[in-house]
Amino acid sequence: MRIYVYKILEALNHAHSHGIIHRDIKPGNIVIDHAKRELRVIDWGLAEYYLGDGRLNPCSGTRCFKAPELLIDDRSYNYAVDMWAVGCTFGGWLFNITTLFRGNNNQSQLDSIVKLRGSYALLKYMVRNNVKAPQKMNIPPVEQQDFTSLINENNSETVNDEALDLLGKMLCMDKDERITPKHALEHEYFWPVRAIQDSWRGK
Repeated sequence: MRIYVYKILEALNHAHSHGIIHRDIKPGNIVIDHAKRELRVIDWGLAEYYLGDGRLNPCSGTRCFKAPELLIDDRSYNYAVDMWAVGCTFGGWLFNITTLFRGNNNQSQLDSIVKLRGSYALLKYMVRNNVKAPQKMNIPPVEQQDFTSLINENNSETVNDEALDLLGKMLCMDKDERITPKHALEHEYFWPVRAIQDSWRGK
């Protein structure tokens, strides 16, 4: 799992460095050859150049992997939506569950997220950037929960402190504070991966 998340981040780091947001990262758009330990991020049909003009359509992507800013129709979203989706994918793999967050519409999807991640960081972001939620959408003040509540006998062997720290940085409710692919690749969770790569390069 560690090497595959690393490769997803490498692909996104490359795309983002060329101004491209994928906008639909999810397990279904990740093809893995386990025998060769190769991975490809596919289906770039919803990809878009980031121009920073606040005109991107927030309706893109798959609901269960949508970042909070998309669910509240914030058109000023950026590359950070991809990192949220990676976090959802990583979290599903880490805790051995199909979907980390699931809702039937934007409100119930946000409710599912807020139940675990809390709402204070999102609310502060909205106030700071003068972002207003869609009419009738409710965002109650909710405290953030600890990821350890998701640990059980079916996933305890894959979870460690470094993984939880990285996951928290990916699933940051405030998009301005969410970790980037470049910095995620440098996270200590990937030290074993980088050590192997360095050995291949003869360092």
